[in-house]
Amino acid sequence: MLEAGSGIFQLQKFLGHKHLSTTLVYAHVIEEHIIARSPLDFYADKFFNEPSDR
Repeated sequence: MLEAGSGIFQLQKFLGHKHLSTTLVYAHVIEEHIIARSPLDFYADKFFNEPSDR
């Protein structure tokens, strides 16, 4: 989830953890793979990379 762009607090909620420290135990991420992207970037990629049927 984190490598796909989700935040640590969303992961914490998804896993149902009360304390962030518990979530961090499971959050093993390689720094080279983390790319901060806006959710709008995903929509732009989808819009501009799909072939148009017009």
